[in-house]
Amino acid sequence: MCRTKRGRLCFPEIVGFSVIVASFSLLLCGCELRSAATTQASPSRDKPSNQQTNEIVEPRDAGSNKPLSVRNIRWEDLEFEIEPGEPFERAMLTEGIEALVGQTIRLRGFMLPTLQRKGVKQFIFIRDDQKCCFGPGASIYHSVQIEMVEGATAAYTTKPVAITGQFDIRPFVGPDDKHWAIYHVVATSVE
Repeated sequence: MCRTKRGRLCFPEIVGFSVIVASFSLLLCGCELRSAATTQASPSRDKPSNQQTNEIVEPRDAGSNKPLSVRNIRWEDLEFEIEPGEPFERAMLTEGIEALVGQTIRLRGFMLPTLQRKGVKQFIFIRDDQKCCFGPGASIYHSVQIEMVEGATAAYTTKPVAITGQFDIRPFVGPDDKHWAIYHVVATSVE
């Protein structure tokens, strides 16, 4: 193990530890941790083209197949009063946040790095890539659990993307028994 004169871990150990923490977090949220080579399925000739990675899929009503209206939201729309370290209670949410439940929304942000690069079915979506927005110490309203609709996948990117999908509130409790995230979107597209 490499340590500096002050006893801090050297860069290789920090990077290795970061990968372990990220992998553990992804495992906890149900993300598949297999390599892209093992999860990449060959495209089927009988599958519709809207199941390709990151292709825009217009949200439609399941019953009438009519296009749904999409509400563009900002991260600020998801904020509410909560002190750092304070336990989350659903009663803390604003009426505006509760009104989003079941709505089709579009939100811009970043994908939390995953071990899988293509064929991503679940990931954590964060407000910005400049600071930690998920896990212990992060604001629970600055991350969203994303689950792609059946048959759709996303490709990991470091660039900002917009997710479109149905908004819900599904608290996620980390291994420290604290809430790490509370929002959930079943996404139809990542663009």
